[in-house]
Amino acid sequence: MAVGLFSGCAERTTTKSAYQMVMPASAERYELDESQQFMLGERIGSAVLPEYPAAEIHRRLPEQIVCVEIDIGEDGRVFASRPLHDAAGCPAENAQPDPVFYTAAEHAVAQWAFEPARLCTFPPGVPKNDECQGTGVKMENVPIRLAFLFSFTLEHGPRVTGRALEGGK
Repeated sequence: MAVGLFSGCAERTTTKSAYQMVMPASAERYELDESQQFMLGERIGSAVLPEYPAAEIHRRLPEQIVCVEIDIGEDGRVFASRPLHDAAGCPAENAQPDPVFYTAAEHAVAQWAFEPARLCTFPPGVPKNDECQGTGVKMENVPIRLAFLFSFTLEHGPRVTGRALEGGK
């Protein structure tokens, strides 16, 4: 029996992106009195992750970090975004990565949707609760601003391009 081995190696590149919420140093906060409670709306569905810009793959860049601040309307939809530089882990304004990474992140967050954030006002005698419910409770949908850190990475590894072939007598 003859055995032939035809294999070769080519490089395989895998792209990954991930995100986490961050708190900017300049974050605005709602001023609440004792009868009020703020409720942050949850994201609806899975988060669309940004794609690694295809034109940048050949550059073999180290991990790229960008931060994006998003404005979410009273209806829970993202209506604006911008680069962010004053949060922990975010690149300084003078050390920005290529703008195509910000564009990729902003394109992804534009597809996100949230349950509306709410400001609940409880009348005297009605205990605060996470459902914003009770007799006389007033619920107001409010706009919010959130911020996220996105990381873009490349992983390189070998890829086998052939297989062992077995031949007969």
